[in-house]
Amino acid sequence: MSLYSFGLEPLSCHAWNKDQTQLAVSPNNHVVAIYEKRGKEWIKIHELTEHSGRITGIDWAPESNRIVTCAADRNAYVWTLKEGVWKPTLVLVRINRAATCVKWSPLENKFALGSAARLISVCYFEKENDWWLSKHIKKAIRSTVLCLDWHPNNILLAAGSSDLDCRVFSAYIKDIEDKPGPTAWGAKMPFGELLLEQKDCGGWVHSVAFSPSGDQLALVTHSSGIMVVDAAQGKQPTQLTTDRLPMMSVLYASPTEIVAAGHDCCPYQFSYKGPGSLEFVKKLDIPKQTSKGNLSAMQLFQNLDKRATDDESNDLNTLHQNSITQLRVVSGERGKIQKFSSVSLDGAMVIWDFKLFLPPILGRSLFVEFPTGSVVGQNRENRCSRPQACDPGPRESGGVGMETAEGTADGPGGPSGLAPGLGCASFNQDSTSLAVGTSVGFKLYSLTSVEKLDGIHESDSPDVYIVERLFSSSLVVVVSTATPTRMNVFHFKKGTEICNYSYSHSILAVRLNRQRLVVCLEESIYIHNIKDMKLLKTLLNTPSNPSGLCALSVNHSNSFLAHPGSATVGEIVVYDANNLSTVTMIPAHDSPLAALAFNTLGTKLASASERGTVIRVFSVPDGQRLLEFRRGMKSPDGQFLCTSSNTETVHIFKLEQLGTTGEEVSPTWTAYVGKMFSAASSYLPTQVSGMMSQDRAFATAHLLASGRRNICTLAKLPRLLVVSADGHLLIYNVDPQDGGECRLAHKHRLFGCEEDGEAESDGSPLSVPVPACPSYAATAALPTTLPVTATLTGYSEDGGAKKGEVIPEHEFAAGPVCLDDENEFPPVSIHL
Repeated sequence: MSLYSFGLEPLSCHAWNKDQTQLAVSPNNHVVAIYEKRGKEWIKIHELTEHSGRITGIDWAPESNRIVTCAADRNAYVWTLKEGVWKPTLVLVRINRAATCVKWSPLENKFALGSAARLISVCYFEKENDWWLSKHIKKAIRSTVLCLDWHPNNILLAAGSSDLDCRVFSAYIKDIEDKPGPTAWGAKMPFGELLLEQKDCGGWVHSVAFSPSGDQLALVTHSSGIMVVDAAQGKQPTQLTTDRLPMMSVLYASPTEIVAAGHDCCPYQFSYKGPGSLEFVKKLDIPKQTSKGNLSAMQLFQNLDKRATDDESNDLNTLHQNSITQLRVVSGERGKIQKFSSVSLDGAMVIWDFKLFLPPILGRSLFVEFPTGSVVGQNRENRCSRPQACDPGPRESGGVGMETAEGTADGPGGPSGLAPGLGCASFNQDSTSLAVGTSVGFKLYSLTSVEKLDGIHESDSPDVYIVERLFSSSLVVVVSTATPTRMNVFHFKKGTEICNYSYSHSILAVRLNRQRLVVCLEESIYIHNIKDMKLLKTLLNTPSNPSGLCALSVNHSNSFLAHPGSATVGEIVVYDANNLSTVTMIPAHDSPLAALAFNTLGTKLASASERGTVIRVFSVPDGQRLLEFRRGMKSPDGQFLCTSSNTETVHIFKLEQLGTTGEEVSPTWTAYVGKMFSAASSYLPTQVSGMMSQDRAFATAHLLASGRRNICTLAKLPRLLVVSADGHLLIYNVDPQDGGECRLAHKHRLFGCEEDGEAESDGSPLSVPVPACPSYAATAALPTTLPVTATLTGYSEDGGAKKGEVIPEHEFAAGPVCLDDENEFPPVSIHL
């Protein structure tokens, strides 16, 4: 997004030319200024000064390149560019009160003008007399017309007014256009026919917008409400009253997504999926960053003294510093907006990149880190992929995450290759189980066998977009599209609900360990005690986090929580979820964070930024940088860390192992070369030495297709497990000695026409021989020799007997958590 200032005067309205190189804007006076983009600056090239009153409406026809303006002087002009000069033509609008708004029709053969005269002037050009005439719509309008919008068919016209009503009229002019066919709004369409009168909308109707199909009409009112009237469903209205300030402008960004903005100084996204299903999705603004945190206490007091005030700044934490007056489409066709702009009373304009935050079932919360430090990423504007990182040790598995789809081509499974019905996927904390959410429910699979995919449980909960299982227990957390603000906790083997919690906004991520349950919203985080599900702590006003990026250590003794500390740079806040206190702030990257992952012990934290080329590993809790990886060359022996993105390659790294003296345990030629680079780095510039110190991939696995969302984890032996968005589980063999290319061992289809558990092999030869090793099932069953550092009281087998009831205190056992665990919980106290 980009912020531009046009002075201190309020901007009341604006409009773009066809190729978005020129902008017409009025600084709340009688002048329309036309700016041209030259480099990063906007240069004024024209001024339209024919009006004598304040400009109230501007619209620029893209094809004919004509501008129409209206003002409080009760006049309207059509401007035509001739020989580099804009020439005005007066329109005979025939009104005796101020004009309030103006809008070209889709075919640009007419325009509509609203006024305080309680009528709408539909204006068209009469070639015979070479002038612009108007016809009036007066029926039923009882007060000032505040807003207008045209139906895609060029005939119907929606209008909102200060009489609290919204109406749809026919604006058919038989002299200039063919007779229209029937629509969902009505069949008979003589000029001025009233097709809808939505009474008592709750307040002044500030803005209206037809959907791309024209079957729905969205409107915002001064009562802080938004409403959608659905003509395809019998003109049934669906209203949502928000807890925000009134919105002044609304537009459709896609067939189901609506953007609105107003007195809150920032845009909001809403989603409409049918009658009764209108919901708030997210705030689209990025909080404005201040330099206050970089000042010392002495500097703060000095500034206060100089300003003679008790506060350094009264700036709002938004890009706009005053009410937004209008939204406009910048690029993209109707219903597929890529960018939109907003102008405000602060004299600024912002161009917003609209990334379609899909409904949860398609990926809003697929952008999630799953247990044991998984990380997810995505491509942005053809930049490098944001990786997904997990850090498994000998007994540990990495978590996984699935990317959102942005700008990727449609695959065989639908948009971006998403399998029909697939909503989310997650491995449990030790990668012995896979949970899959679909449009019809969720499924749990056991991963104790390579050759066969065993189903554990199947539920018919519809449209699941978050499903998380706590280790191998019967505790499962589920969030569905129908109620994205509610978290349900189930005992799936008994088919009972343990409890449920509702939150103020949509849930973006859920993290679990034996001690804590963490729920991440866009601007807040909730920490629950997993023993009794009581809310222990709420972290409010966290930096904007639309992807729900956070990581929770699976080690309940070191129960650390990591989340972004800034929306503009890669700062990481490390929070102690046991003691409920902030531990440290890590300045990890220059770009915003895209991925976070703890190792199993909670002693190391991996991170990646949106650029996705460098992965850094920090020690916890002190935040010291330990390692840095870049995808490519081999690194010394050590523990593994795997990353994935929406490319066709998964990268596996080895974490360097050091002896007691700080020297490598088993020096190799690669290690020797690494030492030479390190010795030479002290004589080189920082940027060069940093590049030389970055290790590259030890092993890689090529997926069957690129551009699809995927999640990955490492299991014992080691083996790499990847779930792709087309509904397949891929299992790769990894050579723990030499690395190199990983071989696809089996492919399982999670659901569909093939039977679950059907395995396929790609038949490709091994790039390097893999030493003989026991089966995955046998290895997963091996006990660990490492001690468990702590135990946790938790749910008893009798817990959750009554649906919807929180388990009473006396029903908790004194031993480790036990909810029908296979051999209870596998120990997770291991060393990297």
